Amino acid sequence: MASQVLNTIKDKIKEKLQGITDIQAIYEYATINFSGYPAAVINFQTIDSSVEDLKHNERIYRFIVHLFYESENTSREMAQARLEDVAEQVVNAFETDQFLDGITMPSGIDALWIRPSTNPIVKEDKWLICDIELPIRVSFSII
Repeated sequence: MASQVLNTIKDKIKEKLQGITDIQAIYEYATINFSGYPAAVINFQTIDSSVEDLKHNERIYRFIVHLFYESENTSREMAQARLEDVAEQVVNAFETDQFLDGITMPSGIDALWIRPSTNPIVKEDKWLICDIELPIRVSFSII
């Protein structure tokens, strides 16, 4: 069940990012070869599991969306302003749809919700990078 849930969530994250027209390229794997900027890389991190009550367990699927903007041929000020704008668009996309409307989950899933947050923008080589954490809580029946 875990891989089915994980892949369903990852597909929905990609779909939400595709709705943000300012993002020029989206990848589901680690890469530094981008076809446009800003670029987004979806990275699965961990699954945490805990007992919710006698009938339910809770899992937190943690993803990070890495946003990249090239800063070699662009002023740092412009690159940072564009990255901040796109980061806010990503947070808004998930905050305004915290239950991931339209997602089809396997049977036994009782609830799903998301709370996005950002990390500071950092400079790495020729990019500015902003990481957006997407912890997705899933409640499922164990009986």
